[in-house]
Amino acid sequence: MASVVGEKMAKTFDNTGSIAFHHRFLSLEKLSLYAENFMLNSGNIFGFSIGIKKEDLDIAKEIYDIVGDKAAILIDIAHGHNPKMGTMISNVKKVGYKTIVAGNVATADGFNYLADFGADAVRVGIAGGKVCTTKYVTGHHIPTFQSVLDCANSRLSRNDHVAIIADGGISNSGDAAKAIAAGADFVCLGSIFASTSDSPGDLVHNEDGSSYKLHYGMSSLTAIHNFFGEKKRHVAPEGKTERLPYSGETIEILNEFLSGLKSALSYSGAENIHDFQEKAVILF
Repeated sequence: MASVVGEKMAKTFDNTGSIAFHHRFLSLEKLSLYAENFMLNSGNIFGFSIGIKKEDLDIAKEIYDIVGDKAAILIDIAHGHNPKMGTMISNVKKVGYKTIVAGNVATADGFNYLADFGADAVRVGIAGGKVCTTKYVTGHHIPTFQSVLDCANSRLSRNDHVAIIADGGISNSGDAAKAIAAGADFVCLGSIFASTSDSPGDLVHNEDGSSYKLHYGMSSLTAIHNFFGEKKRHVAPEGKTERLPYSGETIEILNEFLSGLKSALSYSGAENIHDFQEKAVILF
């Protein structure tokens, strides 16, 4: 998301063993610059996003020429259970990418569809984000926890292990623990880090001494204005913009979050995530 990930955030996450994906509306010029800087600074994994158009495949080829196997590519569209998504996964695989993430989907059928085309990880969750309004605008929504649970149960019958990334509605480490217990291998975070030091937004100071940063959905009017101008003025926005109180240094928030996850494992007597999932009991 544009209000969450910039070059500074990506570097912080890379240094701590996590991945921050650059959003898919960056210009090729800026994304290429980020990729070149990443290689100069000997980063571990360069995460970036594309859509499903021909020009997106061209971007994928350009960035692969710069970053090679250090890249993790996210094919990012609102409705991932889509024939064009399957075609793009196949085409990106031909470029040479070893780590392909695709999404979003909300059902087991959607998960298996992307997995069958060769996605290494699938982002699971529709309309659960803090600044997402899709469920109100379109009526489409499944709680992320339920989607993860359905996809993880379906995955048990597969011969591979395609990773599940829980995306949407995770506002604290406890939410992340529940998503992982349900079967997620990773969690996708936005609003938690949008108001921290390393997010790209300007820090705005109020007269009372408090500060905030703007956080907006990638289908909000703010995003449409910033990245499309008049081209999408007739598209119904499916996101909103919020002022989030400044929450401090990114690394401190990240470490606190990770500490919360470790505590969650300890409460279940688990040594690792696999052990945690084996011991988790989910009651409805």
